[in-house]
Amino acid sequence: MPNQEIRPSLWRGSHEQAGYFLWLGLLFLQPFNRYGAIKLLLLLGLIGVLVFGRWTHMRWTHEHLAAPTKVGILLLVWAVAVSLFGPYPLDSIDALRKEMLIQIVLFAAALRFVKNSENAWAALTSITFGYVLVTFASFGWLGNYWLDNREVPHLPGRSHDALWGGYPATAGICLPLLLGWLIWRPQHPIVRVAGWLSVLAAFGLIIMYGSRTPLLVVALSIFLLLIAKRLWKLVAVLLILVVVVGVSLETTAFGPQTARYASLFQTKTYVKNERNMLWAAVWDVSQDRLLTGYGYGWKKLAWAIRDGGYVSRWEQEKNNLLKLFPPEVLQSYGKANPHNYFLQVVFEIGLVGFGLVLIFWSLVAHQGLVILRQTRSDTRSFALVALIGLSAYAFSNITNGHWVGMLANISVTLAGCLVALRNSGTSNA
Repeated sequence: MPNQEIRPSLWRGSHEQAGYFLWLGLLFLQPFNRYGAIKLLLLLGLIGVLVFGRWTHMRWTHEHLAAPTKVGILLLVWAVAVSLFGPYPLDSIDALRKEMLIQIVLFAAALRFVKNSENAWAALTSITFGYVLVTFASFGWLGNYWLDNREVPHLPGRSHDALWGGYPATAGICLPLLLGWLIWRPQHPIVRVAGWLSVLAAFGLIIMYGSRTPLLVVALSIFLLLIAKRLWKLVAVLLILVVVVGVSLETTAFGPQTARYASLFQTKTYVKNERNMLWAAVWDVSQDRLLTGYGYGWKKLAWAIRDGGYVSRWEQEKNNLLKLFPPEVLQSYGKANPHNYFLQVVFEIGLVGFGLVLIFWSLVAHQGLVILRQTRSDTRSFALVALIGLSAYAFSNITNGHWVGMLANISVTLAGCLVALRNSGTSNA
């Protein structure tokens, strides 16, 4: 029966087996900010399987495409069109090749290989295993660094070239997924102990890194996980703990590192700061091409500011936005970052593209909610964890623009899994 939870039937041909493991391998490497060459090889192999393999389990017709997939195709067509006819076509097409291609492939692979919850959990397991390995490796590397620099202890480089470069942003979505995986997926005791140890290590790394938004995102995700499990007493305890920590940080001087976290309990952190000014600048630039944007890829923001005459315009304004863009930033490529998902999308593909993005994610969320209402099986547990992970992704994007990159790749994969589960009939199990 199509609505029964059965183990995946992925062994009908060597190309299917190869494609399935290429997909899982590519997902395993997503939490790493390295190994680009290996990722590229896996991506090319996966493309080969998807393009030249037998599509016996998927009919690519209008009637069989789910609503999110149809909107996703429209979004792709729109992004390509505005990139070709925008002011920076070569840069935009190159960004499409580097960033959007992998999202398309990961989403298509989810539709191709996810037949039931076992396939979806396998994808999530690959992501969490990669994240756990990154966590332990970063923690070990950091400890070894401090042992070698005991005389002058300081935080090592946090550039994206470092092993733990950008770790808190990765943790913002991967840590909630790991927690959901530990709570809802049966594990061997040794695996479970290692998982919870990695959770503790992850919190330590986030705090040592000095990041605020990921810590806030993870805290919100934990509340969602506890509410989903209906652990109301633990929710109350954590709320009290948050109040106690907030009061302690406000009234006690622990040092410059904790002062950053104390600011999370201050209204001015969210109302008036330099990031708000940055957003105002990005919105100002975006208004000149409000419907279509400047083409796919955010790294051209400095070019748009220079070429659009904003330097002279902002110099004459009372609230000089130009101070956010010193000469070394304006002369660079990729240093001027919008730091907001929504503004970044508007800047790149305009309000029309932004509308398509909102529709896509709304439809994906609807697919997940339908699964939650229609099933009591293992599929429901996956949908719940995936929706919490996507919620963490949404929270993270308020002060960051993870429209592309590893977190976007992971989120698009979760979206593809939800769409595939909804269409496979397992949501009724």
